[in-house]
Amino acid sequence: MMPCSTLKRWQREGLFKGQLMMQELVEGVEIGISGWFGPEGWLSAIEESFEHKKFLTGDLGENTGEMGTVIRHVQKSKLFDVVLKPLLSIFTFVGMLVIVVLIVLLTMLVRVHPLEFTMRLAGLTFVFAKLWSRGPGSMDG
Repeated sequence: MMPCSTLKRWQREGLFKGQLMMQELVEGVEIGISGWFGPEGWLSAIEESFEHKKFLTGDLGENTGEMGTVIRHVQKSKLFDVVLKPLLSIFTFVGMLVIVVLIVLLTMLVRVHPLEFTMRLAGLTFVFAKLWSRGPGSMDG
């Protein structure tokens, strides 16, 4: 986070023009929850992802946006049940065939703060998911 003294210096030197909106810092863990949605509803494999954003190990260094992601596929997810499963009727109504991704910040008070909501077409993700998913309810049937 940029110190106020830096903002004041920029303003003095004419480097900062216009308005600035500051966001409240909320401590938590960023978690992605994804599901494949098709004509039959949600596929049974649910993807949970955890992004590493700092440049160095130990959560040190500059925030890069994303240095890497750990992904796991699960059959049950409380987060999925809370944030994605309720959207079933909406997706069914419009006949969607997509990967639905919701990135949230989960706080120590177990509050969910939505950060990003994305619909993705299959592409390369489909190839990886097909390789990783096996057995009943998977894309291999």
